[in-house]
Amino acid sequence: EPGEGRRMKKKQKKLTVNLTMCRYKVIADCCKAMGWTQTEHEADWQLFWTDLSVGEERCMRLKRLQKINHFPGMQEIAHKCKLGRNLNRMRSKLPHFYNFHPETFNLPVDYKAFEKEFENNEGKGGGAKTYIVKPNDGACGNGIYLTRKPSNISPKLKSVVQRYISRPLIIDNRKFDMRVYCLVTSMTPLRAYIYHEGLARFATEEYQKVTSGNMDKTYMHLTNYSVNKNHKEYQANAGLEESDTNTGSKRSLASIWEKLEEMDIDPVKVWDAMERVIVKTLIAVQPNVAHTYKSCIPENRDSAGFTCFDLLGFDILLDYRGKPWIIEVNEMPSFDTSAPIDLAVKTGVISETLNMVCPTVQEARLLSEKIGGLGGGGAGLDHSERRRQLLALRKQQEVYYAKKFKRIFPIGNLSHEEPPPRGEPDEVWSFLGEDLGLNQKLEREKVAEYQECVRAASEVFEDALWLKLGKKASAERPRDYAGGMFQTFASAGQGSLMRQIARKMEEDAAAAAMPNPAYHLSEAPAKISSARGAPGQPDSLKNLLSMQQRR
Repeated sequence: EPGEGRRMKKKQKKLTVNLTMCRYKVIADCCKAMGWTQTEHEADWQLFWTDLSVGEERCMRLKRLQKINHFPGMQEIAHKCKLGRNLNRMRSKLPHFYNFHPETFNLPVDYKAFEKEFENNEGKGGGAKTYIVKPNDGACGNGIYLTRKPSNISPKLKSVVQRYISRPLIIDNRKFDMRVYCLVTSMTPLRAYIYHEGLARFATEEYQKVTSGNMDKTYMHLTNYSVNKNHKEYQANAGLEESDTNTGSKRSLASIWEKLEEMDIDPVKVWDAMERVIVKTLIAVQPNVAHTYKSCIPENRDSAGFTCFDLLGFDILLDYRGKPWIIEVNEMPSFDTSAPIDLAVKTGVISETLNMVCPTVQEARLLSEKIGGLGGGGAGLDHSERRRQLLALRKQQEVYYAKKFKRIFPIGNLSHEEPPPRGEPDEVWSFLGEDLGLNQKLEREKVAEYQECVRAASEVFEDALWLKLGKKASAERPRDYAGGMFQTFASAGQGSLMRQIARKMEEDAAAAAMPNPAYHLSEAPAKISSARGAPGQPDSLKNLLSMQQRR
C-alpha cells in the first residue's frame, strides 16, 4: 500500500547507522540520501556496515534490533579454499548438479591429489592441462599465475589451484567475467535475491589460445579491474549513455545480453543458469553458516533470522557455450565508484539493499514484548508466534522495496505471501512448488533440483560434524540422531554440552542397537523439544538435559 510505504520511509529517517569501519563514500551517501543519522558510538546504533568479516564474538554482543552486514561463518563461501572444499564435497554427492565450479585443489592439503590428477591427465594423452594458481588470502589479482607443471608450485604454499577454463566466451576478441550482486537477507531460512544489473570486466589484451608461451600474459588472462586499470589499453567509460556502457573495459550486463543475442546464445537461459548456480552455491554452505549464526545469536535477541545480511559479489565466467562458472564469491565486494557506470550500478544496489534490510518500529515492538509461557506466567507471545510475526514483517518489507532485486530462493512470485514453514518455527527449509501454484516446468524443475541439493548439503554437514568427533562417516552410524542433536544444541546456544550429548547419544544408540530415526536435520528441534522426560529417552541424555536446565 502507498500509505504503508510512507510509514516505512518515515520510520527509516530515525535510523542510526555506524560506518566507522566502512571506507566507501557511496554507502555513506546512500545513507545520507535516506535521511539516516550516522554515529561513531560503539554500541548505540541500529545498523552497522563494515568492510571486514564478522566473527562470532562480534555477533554475540549485538543487541535487539541491531543489524550487521555480514553473517558469522560466511567465510565458508568467501574464502577461496573453503569455497572449493564445500563445492567439492557437494560435487561428490551430486556431480550432475555441482559441475559449475572449476576442478579445485587446496594446497598444501591436496597436493598429492593434484599430482595424481595431473599424471592421470597426461596418461590419457589429452595434452597438458592448464591450471591457475591463486594465493589463499590473495585479492585484486595479486600473486595469480598459470602453469602446466606441478613442479612450478611449492607443495608448502597455501594456495588454491583450479583447472583453467581455456575456452571462455569472447566478446570483441577479449575475455571477460561478470560481477553479479546477490543479497542474502536470511540463512535461517535461506532467503536470497539477485540484482538485475551488474558489471562486466574485460581483459585489456586480445585473447589467444593458451600456450606455454603466453601463460605469463596477465592482461590477457585476468579480468580483474585492479590489474587491468594500469594497462595502456584500458578504456574507461565516459558516461552512462548506452553507447558508453556497451564499450570499454567495464560494461553493463545489459550490453552483454545484447552481444549474446548476436551470437545466437539465449540470454534468458544464461541468466536462469546463473541464478541456479548462485542458489546451489548458497545451499552448499547454508547448514554451516546457520549453525554458526544460531550458536552466537540467541533467539530472544534474534529478529527471526534477519539480524544479519550479506551483499555478496559473485564472479561468474561464461565459457564458449554460454555455460556459467562460479570463479569465486566476494563477501566484501568493492564499492569503489571511480567510473560513472560503477556509481550508477552500485548506488542502485546499495540503496535498495538498505531499504530491504533496515529494521522497523514494528520489529522493535515485537522484540520488546514479554515472552509468555516460560516460567514467568502465561502473558505475552510465545517464541513461535513472535517469530511468525517477525517473519511476516520482514517479508512485507522485502516485497515492498525489491524493485530491481529478484528473489531466487525460495522460489515463487513476490506478489504471493509464503505459507508458514511446515513443522517447527525454526525449520530451515520450505519449498513452495504447490503452495504458489507454480505451473511452469522450469520452476518445478528448480524446486526438485534444490530439494536434492538441500538433502545433500545436510548430509555433508552431518558428515563433517561426525569427523570433528573423530568418527568415520558410515552407514552403520545412527545418522541424524547424534548428528542432528549435536547441530541443534549448538544452534540453541548450548555449546558447552554439545560434545557430551553427541557422545552419550552415540553410546546409548550402540548399546541398545537403536534403529535409525532417519529424520531430517530441520526436524531435529521438534524431537528435542519433546524429548525432556519423554518415555524411552536414554537416561544419560535425561541427566544431561537436567544438568543444562539447572544451569
